[in-house]
Amino acid sequence: MKKFLLPSIICIFLIFTASRPRENVKEVTLSPQKDSLKSALVLYGEHIFLREGCGKCHSEGNSYIFVSLEGIANKYPNAWHYAHLQNPQSASPYSSMRPYPNLFTQEMNKKTLKEIIEAARKKGRNYPKNFEETAINQLFVQSSLLAKELEENNIKNPSLEKKEVIAVIAYLQQLPSREERWRADSIEKAKNDFAEALLFETNKKIVMPFALSNHKDTIEMGKTIFERSCTPCHGKKGEGLVGPNLTDAYWLHGGKVEDLLNTVQKGVVEKGMPAWKNVLSASDMGKVVCYVRSLKGSTPENAKEPQGVKE
Repeated sequence: MKKFLLPSIICIFLIFTASRPRENVKEVTLSPQKDSLKSALVLYGEHIFLREGCGKCHSEGNSYIFVSLEGIANKYPNAWHYAHLQNPQSASPYSSMRPYPNLFTQEMNKKTLKEIIEAARKKGRNYPKNFEETAINQLFVQSSLLAKELEENNIKNPSLEKKEVIAVIAYLQQLPSREERWRADSIEKAKNDFAEALLFETNKKIVMPFALSNHKDTIEMGKTIFERSCTPCHGKKGEGLVGPNLTDAYWLHGGKVEDLLNTVQKGVVEKGMPAWKNVLSASDMGKVVCYVRSLKGSTPENAKEPQGVKE
């Protein structure tokens, strides 16, 4: 009798559970994930991104046409994005992207925001009915914070918090990334670091005589290269804009000659400074360092506050 007891209990249990209504099963397996709603400022930036045709070359998904924006969020400071949209080649020498001067003059407005929200609802984004009432305030609170940070980096533009460029920067800074991309980037970075170290040692014999020179002709040649390539970030006199002030005694990445050469050659990607090793010749990099050395103590107007360690 006992040997039939356990099978009987299992059988009764199965009959009982099978007869119960399967409530919520369909809801759990088929319901879509909750909509992740973008803020008013990011939503406005997405609208401009699509309006300007940026999706023809970029995408925030996994399929890219030309240049991937994967991992762009918080990779560069806001000031870098501002400079890049204004003059792409100043931030990325090999960029084929065109500038977007209209973003720096056109202003965001309530009417367009309302239309953007309505269009987003039609695409299935569940913005609440009264969202328009608070969205415009949310938009300018967020944009004011971003504009204030840019202004602290010596970026001057009247009513900057209203300009469309602010929305585009906010949109770019929230694009998603994948862990796999970061892992691949780390491997690639290790390879590049090794190649750059070899290149740096090879270039030393060529670079050093120029970098250590105090000759006025060398300084003047370095100034010409600097004005052509470095002023969008460091200012016409090295006073600092997006990049740091080069005229004081403080350095973020070292102020010795080898430190300066290393920074020019490799760049500071996380801060938006491109690597110049494939753009400038070894002698030109040396001339730029020579000119930067000559700037020390020149005290230009509107110089940016000291950053880094005093040397």
